[in-house]
Amino acid sequence: MILSTGVIFIPLNTITASNQIGTGVKFNQVQNVTIAIVYSTGGLGDLSFNDAAERGINSAVAAWSIEGVEVTVDGACESQCDVNDISANIEAFASSSVIYDLIIGVGFAAKDGITASANAHTDRNFMIIDSDLDLPNVWSVTFKEHEGSFLVGAIAAMTSKNQDIAFLGGLDIPLINRFLAGYDHGAKFINPNITVRAAYSPDPNNPWGDLVGGKTITKEFINLGSDVVFAAAGGTGLGSINGVVEYNEDNPSQKVWSIGVDGDQDSYSIGNVLTSMIKSIDIAIEDQINSTIMNTWTPKMENRGITENGVRISEMTHTQTEANEIFEGRLTRMDKIEELIKQIKNNTIIVREDITGQNILFDKDPPILFPEINSPHDITYNEGDTGNKIEWIGNDNNPSNYNVERDGESIQGGKWISGIPIVIVVDDLIAGIYSYTIFLEDVIGNFVVDTVKVTVNNISQNADYTSTSLISVPYPQLFGIIGFLTVISIRKKFE
Repeated sequence: MILSTGVIFIPLNTITASNQIGTGVKFNQVQNVTIAIVYSTGGLGDLSFNDAAERGINSAVAAWSIEGVEVTVDGACESQCDVNDISANIEAFASSSVIYDLIIGVGFAAKDGITASANAHTDRNFMIIDSDLDLPNVWSVTFKEHEGSFLVGAIAAMTSKNQDIAFLGGLDIPLINRFLAGYDHGAKFINPNITVRAAYSPDPNNPWGDLVGGKTITKEFINLGSDVVFAAAGGTGLGSINGVVEYNEDNPSQKVWSIGVDGDQDSYSIGNVLTSMIKSIDIAIEDQINSTIMNTWTPKMENRGITENGVRISEMTHTQTEANEIFEGRLTRMDKIEELIKQIKNNTIIVREDITGQNILFDKDPPILFPEINSPHDITYNEGDTGNKIEWIGNDNNPSNYNVERDGESIQGGKWISGIPIVIVVDDLIAGIYSYTIFLEDVIGNFVVDTVKVTVNNISQNADYTSTSLISVPYPQLFGIIGFLTVISIRKKFE
């Protein structure tokens, strides 16, 4: 199902086109076009990958509208979609009665859909971002993420006071590991002894939109000592930034930093985002729309890096103090970055693309998103007995507070430690039934609840009952006795 369609109208005074189209274009060489775009799984609003694609669309629309060229854009998957939704939307556009001049799939999740539809509809043109496709009607653009990540790894190492930095990726796949490889290489180019930690999104079913998971992992990194965290995980990365923000609010004297990705995320939380590794997704999409309008579109496979202006570091507008701090007594940090850029362009530095064999500390046990707790059995004992207790054991990567109530009244609470029992002694109670409830919370505010029922018997009542009760006789023997007495009674009657 196509999620939304229509012409995009944008106030021209709000758009700055990255390419000025007007100069020298002959109008007999251009045409009005209809474009379809299917966004990646996380949807719009990620301030990253999908938003960068939309920015490219908007820039092209605005620039060409000045020339009187109408660009009609139909979009799908503005909200979260899965891979099947993406493929279905691509095919819906390709088989539509509307003749789309270009159908764009954003992200590697569109690869299967673009492949199938491009093979089935050879008269349509397709574009895909972040996947290589060698087909006669597809223009594919990939990026040298490792080169841009090298730069932010270098700035992270120059900034880290703990010499301990971290990386959060969406999935353990080659694309994301290129980010990690470059980040690790850049950091260790500056300081070979720096610690680099890494983990992936804890929810493989929602790796690009799990804000809670991103925040949780980031706080775990910080607890381990990392003071700069780079996330390449779409919306999950926004959760990572949120984790940094919360930590800095609670610990203003122990500054930690986030690094943004794909788009310029420096403004997402000013003073908490050190810089961003920008992939020029917007420029790639705008280039393709321009070529379509000017009838110069041709299928090809491109791989854009620093030399091709495909990746870059943000200008650090909001962190100028950090950018201009002197490094090695001779250059500012940004001067050092410019030096590294030149070395990459002239191949003096060949940035690693693979993490194999690198000394990266991987978090093999992803954080538990909600605290886990055992559920002890209910307890029954006689009044006056001793040694009765409840033992709750909670597990979480970021435990916080607990509270225990008896019949709704708080009796014990405080901080809890993952894996260490919380013991509640339930001796010395008078006869009755009691309800003990524990509330276990983590640092994010997730919590679990468990209740144990404690029954205390009145032994004096039990004793009175036993002394006045009938002698206990098992049912089979009782029926035998009754039968025997009945026979005796009958015999006496006939005697």
